[in-house]
Amino acid sequence: MQFAVFAKPQIHVDALRSCQVRIWSMSSASEDPRTVRCRAPALVVTITDRSLLRATASGAGTNLALLFINGSGPGSRTFTPTNGTTYIWECVLEFYGSRIHSDGISCDISTRCCEGIFTFRQGECNDPCTETAPINREPLVGILSRGDRIRIGHFEAEQEDVSGSPSSLSGRALVHLPWLNLRVRVSFSGLRVNTDRQVYEGTLEAVQASGSPLNATLANQLRGAGEWLSQDLLRRVHEYASDAARLVSSLRGQPVELPVGFDRVIEGQQITVGIVGMVFRPSGAYLNAAIVFPLPWLGPGQHLGIGAREICFSPNGLGRTVELYLACDLGFRASDASWSINLKAPQEARGGMPLDSGTYVSFGCAGFEFLRVALEVEFPRSWMVPVPDDGSSPVSLRFTTTVRSTGDFIAAARMNRFSLAGAPGFEIQCDNVVLDFSDRDNPAGI
Repeated sequence: MQFAVFAKPQIHVDALRSCQVRIWSMSSASEDPRTVRCRAPALVVTITDRSLLRATASGAGTNLALLFINGSGPGSRTFTPTNGTTYIWECVLEFYGSRIHSDGISCDISTRCCEGIFTFRQGECNDPCTETAPINREPLVGILSRGDRIRIGHFEAEQEDVSGSPSSLSGRALVHLPWLNLRVRVSFSGLRVNTDRQVYEGTLEAVQASGSPLNATLANQLRGAGEWLSQDLLRRVHEYASDAARLVSSLRGQPVELPVGFDRVIEGQQITVGIVGMVFRPSGAYLNAAIVFPLPWLGPGQHLGIGAREICFSPNGLGRTVELYLACDLGFRASDASWSINLKAPQEARGGMPLDSGTYVSFGCAGFEFLRVALEVEFPRSWMVPVPDDGSSPVSLRFTTTVRSTGDFIAAARMNRFSLAGAPGFEIQCDNVVLDFSDRDNPAGI
């Protein structure tokens, strides 16, 4: 297990004075963090040697790998987590504020703390996210007030503003999410609570922030026919959730309204998934999400937006691996006389062609894992024709690759025989065709 922090804006590592990491083991994902911090940490380590930090610029920030935990060099400390156990971790950076920023702007603080909660897992992602609805349907006697707590499925909700009786409650509450270390504001009406203070009928739905591009009905819509969000709306809601003030990594336990951005550092680059809506039921909790990948190579302003609905989750995170597929082909062609490039949606096996899972995003227990890209490049017949030629088919190439950093990948494919349109009979075959859309790496052999 490796640890890293993401600093924004970019920083000078030589301005750091020290870095301290503390890790506490939790008895359960729902344990109060204040209680956890009263115990001795499972790991405490402080370093002043900046060679034990590896900085990588990533967009507007700096990814700081903490090589002094589970590293191979001198001075590294070993942390061996227990499978299935949830932990709180905290990182404190001390620095010279006058020169920490790469842009030269002086900072008026000299210490910054970040923290989070994670669950260590090895093997299959199989955390149960559904719950059997309570059998007890006897309403609680009395009234519920601000600060009172009830349970719905696996989650606890603290009442903020409540009216009515336990047989029909209305109002707002805060649901604690250990996975994200957040308290999400929800609203409800007609909620029924039993004598065990468990919700046995009704739902809690996440409240939308005042500046959200979505209304609560659309954001929390778990099912429905047709397209859920357009590409433009996906882009707008993802931009809103990706704002620094709405990132989970900076909110740290605060009450929030959606959307928020669940950000992770993947291969040195910050990847953000917009959490758009949430619905809590006695039998389980579900979220809606949006992720957008900028694709400048498809044309000016092009991007791939994928929206996902009804993703089951538990206090520890996603209950299983989830794959979100592109609904239809998405591409760009400058004109009929030019070449085209298309992201392919899943295709059924037909006409002797094998089944292809197409383009999709994979989410695991911890969130975003990778984007699988299926690309097809097609050339106009005025440029070249296939060999043998049926008189109508174009020459095309199909690539598949896995992307873990937005817009950065290299894909290779084999191109079947073809002839240039102006030179019939002159056959060409390319054994290795490479699409290079990486700013970091070169194709093998170059």
